[in-house]
Amino acid sequence: MDVTKVIWENIIIFSVVLLAFVLVHIFIKPVYWSLKNRLHYSNAGKSLFRTNIPHVITNLILPILLIALLTALQQQYGFIQLGNKDNYIALVISIVTLYGILYTFLQFTIGYALQNKNDKYWGRSITKDFFLKRLGFEIFKSSMFKLLLLYAVTYPILSKVILIGINDLKISKDFPLAFWEVSVVTIYILYAYLFLHSLNSMKTLYDLQERRSLGLEYKIKEAVADEYKRSFEYSYEGNSDFFIDKLFVELESLNQKEQADMLMYVIREVFSQVEFPLSRRSVLHKLFNQGEREFNYRPFYVNNLFISLYEKIEKHNIQLNLHELLVIYRWHDNAVNISIGSLNDELKESFIDKLTKVYSNKKNWDSSGECTYFKLPSVIEKRISSYVDIEKINHHITQRLGFKAIQESGNVDFSEFKNSSKMLIKSYDMYLCNLLDNYKKYLDDLKHRQHSVFLGSHRSYDRTDFIDGRINDAIYEYIIYMEYTEQNKEYAFYLANHLDYKYKVSLIFYHMLYTGTPWEWKKDVLFFKRIVNAFWVNESVTDEHVLEFVCHKIEDSNIGHKIGSALITWICQQINITRLNEEIVDRCLLERYISYAKLLKIIYIFTDNRRYPMDFYEFDFDKVTTSTHWDWQVAFLKEMLKTPKLLTEEFFVQHLLYYCKKISYTIDHFILENDFRVFFINRFFKFSESQFIELHESHYLGKGIIEFLILCLCEIEYEYLIGGKVSKSFSSEVITIINRENKPVEIYVQDLVRQANECRNVVSIVKENEIMKRLRRILEPQF
Repeated sequence: MDVTKVIWENIIIFSVVLLAFVLVHIFIKPVYWSLKNRLHYSNAGKSLFRTNIPHVITNLILPILLIALLTALQQQYGFIQLGNKDNYIALVISIVTLYGILYTFLQFTIGYALQNKNDKYWGRSITKDFFLKRLGFEIFKSSMFKLLLLYAVTYPILSKVILIGINDLKISKDFPLAFWEVSVVTIYILYAYLFLHSLNSMKTLYDLQERRSLGLEYKIKEAVADEYKRSFEYSYEGNSDFFIDKLFVELESLNQKEQADMLMYVIREVFSQVEFPLSRRSVLHKLFNQGEREFNYRPFYVNNLFISLYEKIEKHNIQLNLHELLVIYRWHDNAVNISIGSLNDELKESFIDKLTKVYSNKKNWDSSGECTYFKLPSVIEKRISSYVDIEKINHHITQRLGFKAIQESGNVDFSEFKNSSKMLIKSYDMYLCNLLDNYKKYLDDLKHRQHSVFLGSHRSYDRTDFIDGRINDAIYEYIIYMEYTEQNKEYAFYLANHLDYKYKVSLIFYHMLYTGTPWEWKKDVLFFKRIVNAFWVNESVTDEHVLEFVCHKIEDSNIGHKIGSALITWICQQINITRLNEEIVDRCLLERYISYAKLLKIIYIFTDNRRYPMDFYEFDFDKVTTSTHWDWQVAFLKEMLKTPKLLTEEFFVQHLLYYCKKISYTIDHFILENDFRVFFINRFFKFSESQFIELHESHYLGKGIIEFLILCLCEIEYEYLIGGKVSKSFSSEVITIINRENKPVEIYVQDLVRQANECRNVVSIVKENEIMKRLRRILEPQF
């Protein structure tokens, strides 16, 4: 044997193998992956990979071509040498033995995967992914491998029969042997590849036993992402729920942490950089259905998919935090916008038209329709646990394209908007109302915070122009329609302090002039004074821009058809007056929506620390004209008594002193008036014994005057009530009233004292005890 020749031939073979290895890794492999990636991410490639063509090429056509090429080379050059025919059976036995070992190893692997608690990730076996995909076990279950194995095992045994059949078919005599030799070598090479690759993977198996392998988890993540991308594309094209249903069926088997991780990963991979393919519908379909059907088919599907996603997250109690839900909310908006952008714009609609149509879920809508673009999913609202969460939500809302479209509209008059724009703005206004509802739950925390991302500083002089007009309007409307409760009063005061001064003025005029029911806000004059004087401002209700704004707001409100700007302007002109006259009172009596008492209240609200009383100058009450039959003088007192707390304020105390000096009561008042406070708040009013006797003998004394006299029992001027025939008549009237009230005497007197002190605070505990003592003395003979 020529040793030199053998060495040289081996060197040549080694060089060829090395050169082939280098060519594959440096040139062929990079070019292959580059072409594959470009094809995978191109529109044509995506369409191709959704078919079975790549699978057929990879698993059938290429292997057949490769085996055919090797068989032809073996026939021509005989480069494979398997020894004598006597060794063929031994080769077959070794192939079958190795296959049995492979089968046993797979059984062991399956058992290992079932028993190892660390094997599962997102409900999928890491071992399965590792061995069946990474180590190439997919090859051994392919049809080509089964064909090669079957031929390699049967050829040595049936070779004579096969050769006779081949001779009859006039096929080359060398083909059966060449094909068998290629089959055997191919099987051995695959075994060798599996053995060598498994040696390099042993460390990973030990890592899997001791701890999780991030590399294998990443492989599973990639596989899951690819699987669900295909599921979404299938669902999107077929307008089906397959994607969502499949996802949540798989999530049910996972623990809470894995559910959240897998859901976020899948949604991110599918929607964070989503690209919607162009419609593959037929030309006839597009011709007869135009753009409307395609529109409903695409963005509506995406929007409904996310609505279903939110509902299932809530139903299955997937533990996503607020940040994760808001990320999904952002992908939702992005996916709908991209889907809208991918449409063929045959109808030439604007972006807002398309967006509003998707979120209104109507084909034909008008300005009264509802748009849900800014409506928060229930699962997001339920994750709110602090005002910080609310401000995070608002930050996401302000990043949406629909919000930016509203901002671009600027200060355009609402009536000039198209119906679609009106719907979108109404949706945003409803969102702001809901936002303010959520803020109310955390009022105590807000009051201790110097600054809010949404509302700005709570000090008006620090935030002059922080809140834009639309938010000012939203807060204004929100306060107007709030139910009157102590909690709402506190929240209304907090919100009002963030409004511009003109909005505060308009808010006060709205409630003070409001003609409907309920009346609770209108009665709380002290609250309105607190709002308007909470902080020092350099504006006044008489400023032209403030007055113009207030007139516009009231005329645009639900009382605007009743109260015009002329009345508001006149009221503002009276704010700084120092004395009343007949003309002012006449105007109050002639106007339907203002009264003398109401005018005083408005003047009081808008005057801070007034040092002089509101008195009368050359004012003759008899010259005041009224078109009605009622007595305006007593009517004023009765209206003031609807807000008794005001009667203890210095402004009204001083004014009533001037007023009560001029007022006079008639016999009708003594007979018909049932509210004792009409007489009690008049410090100058006295009721003599002769008046009592005269009225008692000729008329029925009213409940009001009798209760007034009860509260005067401890006064020197009314000692005539304690003895004589007046005492008996008085006690009879008192007993009638107490029986009608159905109260114990003590409780009845306590109620009278409480009501009296609300107006004047003059009945002390000592006086109350003295009244009770004297009243019992009068009533004892009657019981």
